[in-house]
Amino acid sequence: TILNIVESLTANGGTWGTGGIEKAYELAEANFDPNAVNRIMLVTDGDFNIGLMDADSLEKYITSKRETGIFLSVLGFGMGNYHDTTMKALANHGNGVAAYIDGLEEAHKVMVTEASSTIFPIAKDVKIQIEFNPKMVAEYR
Repeated sequence: TILNIVESLTANGGTWGTGGIEKAYELAEANFDPNAVNRIMLVTDGDFNIGLMDADSLEKYITSKRETGIFLSVLGFGMGNYHDTTMKALANHGNGVAAYIDGLEEAHKVMVTEASSTIFPIAKDVKIQIEFNPKMVAEYR
């Protein structure tokens, strides 16, 4: 079962992040269902240290793949070497969400309690513009 496979995983060696992302898109495109949510869930510490590709190239690649209707979300794990900025940028370019999981409680929150907002999009490419009334707001950051 999937649970047995996940429980058998161990950490060692390096991370070929770009290769994993490319393979994930390849599989997602081959199994694309226009009537379903097509999402890649990247689970990583973000320390892509094998098969290096500069961040701009990777972000452009993910942006181009976003046009296929496949979303990329990132679940970050790790301590000390976790690359939060990279993971948020990848999820943003992939029309997905990024979440950092630092324990069982956070994992339950992200993958169970908030699963519908983590997995199912309610809107795509939404932009919000806020204009403050200067009579009510003296300053803001």
